[in-house]
Amino acid sequence: MPFYIGKKLDYLMNLTSTRNNVLAKALNFDSSHISRIRNGERGLPRQKSFIAPAAEFFARRIREPFQIKGAEDMICPGESWPLDTGAQAALIAAWLEEEDTETGHPSASSHQGTAFCQSGSADARGFFYYGNEGKRQAAERLLTSAAGSDEPVTLLLYSDEDMSWMTEDPEYFRKWAGLMMQNLTKGNRIRMIHNMSRNLGELMDALAGWIPLYLTGSIEPWYCPRIRDGLFHQTRFIIQGREAAFGGYTVSGIQSAYTVYTYDRDMLQLLEEQFNGLLQISKPLMQVFTGSKSPGFMEAAAEFMGEDSELLCAEFQPQSVLFYIKSSHALIISPEKPGVLLSVKDPTLLAALREFALRTPAPGSMQELKNFLS
Repeated sequence: MPFYIGKKLDYLMNLTSTRNNVLAKALNFDSSHISRIRNGERGLPRQKSFIAPAAEFFARRIREPFQIKGAEDMICPGESWPLDTGAQAALIAAWLEEEDTETGHPSASSHQGTAFCQSGSADARGFFYYGNEGKRQAAERLLTSAAGSDEPVTLLLYSDEDMSWMTEDPEYFRKWAGLMMQNLTKGNRIRMIHNMSRNLGELMDALAGWIPLYLTGSIEPWYCPRIRDGLFHQTRFIIQGREAAFGGYTVSGIQSAYTVYTYDRDMLQLLEEQFNGLLQISKPLMQVFTGSKSPGFMEAAAEFMGEDSELLCAEFQPQSVLFYIKSSHALIISPEKPGVLLSVKDPTLLAALREFALRTPAPGSMQELKNFLS
């Protein structure tokens, strides 16, 4: 029983982004004991009830569409998830008590949004998602899980897929931006390899989402200068050492897009090796300085001020982010965070910034910039 209950408990906690200390407090257990049950190191305590209150706890937390789908496919495959919380708790309790003697792991089938189990690995778990809606669900799941982590985590992000999955639904785009900011404000780090071969419109959409996040100083922005043929488009979203969403589509278009969400340790290692291999041939997209005393902060500002070319200024609302743009260099600052400065020299990103400034010009001067930096 310890091995099976541990795997199932771990699954439910990942599905609902539940921290060890949160479940421990709800069930009146020690957090370290929850961790050991989850890892298969300890069984259930004999002196306390666990399964019934745990089932009630998770029944209350399974509310999002991807969570309901995951619960259906793992706990009651082929059936709909009950609407009544009591019935949900009963299903969860029965599943927790049931042993899978063949694999020692929750079994499931493999279709859209469905958990699958690869043979030969008791720890191989994941979900298939399809299309833009599936990618939105997978990305939300990953960011929610990272934001709910007990310890700070590092997210490794890369995608050269069409950005419509993120931008076509304004409500989702706001939710995505909110989850990203939530991760950054709690201390998680993000290492992002951007795709700079996008058209100007896509780059401008990306600016709207990413610039306020850059100004937290907690993102490492990179880009790969290698030219890709466009035959294959790929996504790698990874919580380092924990879980990942990966997928893509071919030249046939985004209608054939798929995303796989996995916790499998061997697959995670492979995906991280792929990401790091891409990082080795990438270059910094911009310099991020998090304080006026940061190495190179004033040097970058002085270099910009010393360039003899036309100055363009723009303001990005509602965050009041200011863009100061010259021919071969741009500075991005926020009046609310004067200690954070972004220095941009990449020609493609500069072109997007110039286009933004030409479309939405704002008053600005070198003296104003000096005042912000002084």
